[in-house]
Amino acid sequence: MIRKTQTGRKSLLTGASVLAAATAMFSAGGVTVAAAQEADEDEAIVVTGTRIARRDAVAESPILTVGQEEMTNSGFVTVEQYLNTLPQFTAGVSSQSNNPSSNGRAFLDLRGLGAARNIVLVDGRRPMGSLAGGTVDVNTIPAALVERTEVITGGAASTYGADAVAGVVNFILRDNFEGFAWDSQYRLTERGDGEEWGTDITLGGSFADGRGNAVFNASYFSREVMYKGARDFSAQASSATGIFPGGGWSTGAAPGRPDQATVDAIFGPDNCLNTGGVRGFGFNPDGTVFCTGTAGSSAYDIAGYTGPAGWVATAFGPDTFSYNFEPDNILVLPLERWSFHSKVSLDVNDSFRPYIQATYTNYNALQELAATPAGGFTVPVTNPFISPQLAQLLAARPDAAAPFSFSKRFTQASGRTGYNTHDVWQLTLGTEGDLTDTWSYDVYASYGRSVQNELQGGNVRVPNFQAVLNDPTAAGGVCSTWNPFGTNSALPQQCRDYLMLDAKNLTVIDQTIVEGTVTGDLFELPAGAVQIAVGAGYRELQFDFMPDSGLQPGQRSASDGWHAGLLRPVR
Repeated sequence: MIRKTQTGRKSLLTGASVLAAATAMFSAGGVTVAAAQEADEDEAIVVTGTRIARRDAVAESPILTVGQEEMTNSGFVTVEQYLNTLPQFTAGVSSQSNNPSSNGRAFLDLRGLGAARNIVLVDGRRPMGSLAGGTVDVNTIPAALVERTEVITGGAASTYGADAVAGVVNFILRDNFEGFAWDSQYRLTERGDGEEWGTDITLGGSFADGRGNAVFNASYFSREVMYKGARDFSAQASSATGIFPGGGWSTGAAPGRPDQATVDAIFGPDNCLNTGGVRGFGFNPDGTVFCTGTAGSSAYDIAGYTGPAGWVATAFGPDTFSYNFEPDNILVLPLERWSFHSKVSLDVNDSFRPYIQATYTNYNALQELAATPAGGFTVPVTNPFISPQLAQLLAARPDAAAPFSFSKRFTQASGRTGYNTHDVWQLTLGTEGDLTDTWSYDVYASYGRSVQNELQGGNVRVPNFQAVLNDPTAAGGVCSTWNPFGTNSALPQQCRDYLMLDAKNLTVIDQTIVEGTVTGDLFELPAGAVQIAVGAGYRELQFDFMPDSGLQPGQRSASDGWHAGLLRPVR
């Protein structure tokens, strides 16, 4: 196995922050937009973006605050779906996306600068990320325990580092939960598909005469698959492809083309232009040849085609043939996710309030694109499956004995699939307390791990397919009965196993954090106290990617659309 290991270490030191006078708060559409927040006299709020705790109106930059009620009443099943409706966020690759895909994970993109340019926090602390750079899947955060979400879109890099240049999203969880809560939501499209269902249970209670609190949350979410063929707006390909299910021969430059007289004899005069603009020939399901037409020329449409009507991309036909690959692509990714969260805290005294927190999330997602478009192959004229019609065209070339180029989309095997199982967990242990009447501290350490197992399907073994094209009796003749021209010939299981690669990839990310913050008043001014927050932190990320050895360059088709476990938009 190939193994790539990358370890990164980085120290964070927060500078002093001076708090200006507070401004007023106003409300817009159920979402509170605040340049300052009010707090109860006996409660201190740590301001996102400053780490400073105050008991009066606090904030130096405008903060968007979203309460749990707004998210619940929105009807969205996940946190990601609701936040992406807000103007501060750019909805990009989501947990629903298939091409490109995030393997069922949900990342936030502030101001359109990319998910890696903002930081996601939970109670001001970094949760466990799901990508190499520490980018957090927000659906690993217990939505039922979110009291509010604070979003700051500027001025946070000085506190949290350069990776917060776009801002910070801080999820504040509920403290001292007592009792039992159950919530469940179900969504369905008006056509009866696209089913989503989420439910969670929360248990909590106090102990030690009310000085301690323990809370546990378990949640489940599932979403059914929806393919692009289910909707008119996504059922047709809007980009062309020259690789077809039955296979194709791109004749290339003039020296490699059959003469026009032979082409006319097969397809009829003025039906298939063999000079300038012709894309070549395709193979019908039965292996016969059709002319792909000439783009932009209504005088030379597709000729001799007898395949399914659904194969033809209507955006390009009838002038030229292009395969409609979209119906085989997933439109909405299927997903199943389990999440567990627990926290125990105890107020031993005002100076020592220890806490321990554990989270675990497991989710499974399936990606699927249309079958692999494999190109760059050559076929000798001695191949026994060459039909008389194809042999006639090949013999009409200037070099009749030369091999011809061949490409094929492996619909007979399977689509390009990626089944991902992801486990993300984190354990945090810390303590907070008061040093004096005006000074407090928070120190914690956490360790987390993200493990992603991916099973890729639909990869084509390039050397093996080329060997079969050269000689169908290769590899003991496991493919000797399979005709690669067309789709009517059955693909034996042993032949499929020889031609296709089911690859397994493993990605492991480890994160270790130790951080401490001290905040308090320096001195008084007429406008109020001058406060300071000073902190130091250590963070280490280790990233291990172990791809399948079969994914080495030259072993699989370069156009199959796979790269490092992600699907690229390859047609």
